[in-house]
Amino acid sequence: MSVQKKYKNAHFQNHQETKAIRGGYIPGPDLSHSEPLHCTSSYHYKGSEHAVKLYTLQEQGNIYTRIQNPTTDIFEKRMALLEGTEAGLATASGMAAINLTLTQLLKAGDHVVCAKEIYGGTSQLLSVTLKKFNIETTFVSLADSEEWEAAVQPNTKVFIFETPANPVLTLADIEALVTIAKKHKVTTIIDNTIATPILQQPLKYGVDIIIHSATKYIDGQGRAIGGVVCGTQAFIDTLRTVSLRNTGPCLSPFDAWIFLKSLETLAVRMEAHSKNALTVARFLENHPKVKKVNYPFLESFPQYKLAKKQQKFGGGLLSFEVAGVKEGAKVINSVELISLVGNLGDTKTIIGHPASTSHQQLSEESRLEAGITAGLIRLSVGLENAEDLIADLENVLGKI
Repeated sequence: MSVQKKYKNAHFQNHQETKAIRGGYIPGPDLSHSEPLHCTSSYHYKGSEHAVKLYTLQEQGNIYTRIQNPTTDIFEKRMALLEGTEAGLATASGMAAINLTLTQLLKAGDHVVCAKEIYGGTSQLLSVTLKKFNIETTFVSLADSEEWEAAVQPNTKVFIFETPANPVLTLADIEALVTIAKKHKVTTIIDNTIATPILQQPLKYGVDIIIHSATKYIDGQGRAIGGVVCGTQAFIDTLRTVSLRNTGPCLSPFDAWIFLKSLETLAVRMEAHSKNALTVARFLENHPKVKKVNYPFLESFPQYKLAKKQQKFGGGLLSFEVAGVKEGAKVINSVELISLVGNLGDTKTIIGHPASTSHQQLSEESRLEAGITAGLIRLSVGLENAEDLIADLENVLGKI
């Protein structure tokens, strides 16, 4: 049996850990064990008839790397396998993935229901950019299913939410929101960046489209920017041949290759992130200078039972509140080991102040509605020893 036939006929990719390492790759003629990096903008045609068939979609194949690339193709297939969808499409960033998906699904006069507790960039895309094209959005509380039901209008086309929500970690009851959406024939989009397909698989609850910022945990080391959309083959084909081709936010093959290498350790990283984050969350919960800790796998978390139902582990992200903005600034400015940078999902622990950075473009009212107070601090817990992280935080908290 040839190596290619052996890989194609393999029947043992039943678990996420295996899919993340081997999914989507069948060795080519060079029999490379590691996925090759294809740095090319264009591809040979076998002749004029072959070119016509490619451009008219009569035949599958590579035309131009803006549309498809062999390395990127492996990454897309692997992400689709992990999410359990038929296909995937890689993009230049997470926001590109969200923008492509929404603009493919929506037209002037349509209506969207979105969670208040969502990434600031997504909120601004809906409330500012798409509003200019006569697409209206109603923002509702992520955890209140009744609000979602009440917000539906005759022209509602999309529900969009992330769960857990960055940075307050509020959860959506995915099954409940999908039930409402299906009742009204509305498409559901979930941003699964924080949980990743290792900790949470939205497809089993009936979600239509799953989006990731691959920049975060998929990469996991703060090296590359990218995004991915997972859904049905028909939707992804349209997204590729219309939205991606016409607007051009393609992922570079090199970044796709980085993401492929990172996926090989995603399962072990997410378990380690979660273990560290729970240890740090328990320390913070018992500290007298901390008013509140948000972490899904803390027994005190209001949606703890839902978290245990929907997620394998709690994830690497948490947030906590101190008395106010001055105290928050003191914490952020005084850490010595922990990094102050604009990212999350890194092997290095990162601290941030959402009200003045990732969500600063929102009004104060919108921030408070999303649970983002002046004293809220976000902590993306990395893979250092948890005792060292706690020592840094204990030193800082003792100064406020």
